[in-house]
Amino acid sequence: WDLIHMRWMLGSFTREQWEGIYAQAYANLAPGGWIEHIEPEVVDRCDDGTLPPDSALAQWGPRFHRMGEKCGRPFDVLHTMRDSIEAAGFTNIQDKVYKVPVGGWAKHPLYKEAGKMNLEQFKVGMEGYAMHMFTNIGDPDPMAPEEVQLYLAQIRRDLEQKSWHPYILNKRVWAQKPFDAPKA
Repeated sequence: WDLIHMRWMLGSFTREQWEGIYAQAYANLAPGGWIEHIEPEVVDRCDDGTLPPDSALAQWGPRFHRMGEKCGRPFDVLHTMRDSIEAAGFTNIQDKVYKVPVGGWAKHPLYKEAGKMNLEQFKVGMEGYAMHMFTNIGDPDPMAPEEVQLYLAQIRRDLEQKSWHPYILNKRVWAQKPFDAPKA
């Protein structure tokens, strides 16, 4: 292959499995081929202090990080993928971090639109993310489905706060298999 692209796989693999994924990508790329990996961070951030730290939305990411560690499938891929890609043998490694608004609060029209789309994907997808994690792993203990629904109602209320300015980070890492690497 000339390109292998991966995205939004956080929480899917153990650290050792991630090493295997990158090794497989390396083995299946032609010399000179590229890998591109894009992952979000589950932590909602805010630069202007409008997201209360005790809000359900602010606690969403830290809770997922704790549950990921508990079940051995960490949600910190954004912070580890560059080093893991390098360890697999890739060179010419580059990365870029993007701030993606959650909601339509940004002033720039492009970021405003991206924030609205991000908000919708969050609202549509959060039950799928949350139900399995909170009912099977829990933070601190597993919850009943009804309790998860109540928690999600709090998150939805938080997402409707027009005066809050949350965003998530997305990181893109791209790297190349060396041209002088032996063919698989």
